[in-house]
Amino acid sequence: MFAGDYALPDGKPRIGWLGGTKNGETPMVVTTVSADCCGLLFVGGRFIACTASGEILGSKDGLQFTSLANLGERIDDDGLRTRDGVLFLRTKSGVRSSTDAITWMPVANPPHIARAQSPGTVAIDCGWGGIDVTLDGTSYHRAKVPIDATGVCAVAYGVPLANLPPSAKPKKP
Repeated sequence: MFAGDYALPDGKPRIGWLGGTKNGETPMVVTTVSADCCGLLFVGGRFIACTASGEILGSKDGLQFTSLANLGERIDDDGLRTRDGVLFLRTKSGVRSSTDAITWMPVANPPHIARAQSPGTVAIDCGWGGIDVTLDGTSYHRAKVPIDATGVCAVAYGVPLANLPPSAKPKKP
């Protein structure tokens, strides 16, 4: 699954899009949406996406999306996160939560949800302020890095296949 947006000529509003392919083997199917796509997750066996204008979309296969809700307010970039089966959405008026992506309730004290989480309690978050790290899952500290980290936009956790022990690598068919 991929999500993004593109500019239209003559100052028209940007258009969002969601694209998916089955195992990278079928042609990509693209769905356009009315505003920038600013969040995408796979949770509970389905894809959930959101647009900057407040529309929430869902898909079981990543190829066909349906509208689940429209909050009618602006959603921040990368404003869709999940923790313990609950969806959290950062809007211009605050944070909302949902367990079904349809009904969204305001959250007075939202949890800090990092952008990348290891299987343990180590988590990394990033943004315009730099890179934040926690080793215990609760107390974050600013990482010292040898670059200007004020504009870090994405972070991911993963174990490259080459780093796995031979017994954990998938067998070729």
